[in-house]
Amino acid sequence: KDVKRGLYMLSLPMTFTFKINITELAHVYKERGSKEGGAHGTAAPELQLMMEDLVSQVESWYPQINRELLLKIVN
Repeated sequence: KDVKRGLYMLSLPMTFTFKINITELAHVYKERGSKEGGAHGTAAPELQLMMEDLVSQVESWYPQINRELLLKIVN
């Protein structure tokens, strides 16, 4: 899987759209976010970066939803 992932150019343009509720977002963040953000950090580095960027965007739209809240949600 790592070999295939390494064959894709990082500049490959794409649109990734999804819908997720806050409980599921908290779970995904805990499992795939970076250790610097307080999550477990078990994902590939580019996915950890994507999750941190996503949480930053969500927090800019909804200031009450932040990393601390996501880490407190039981799932």
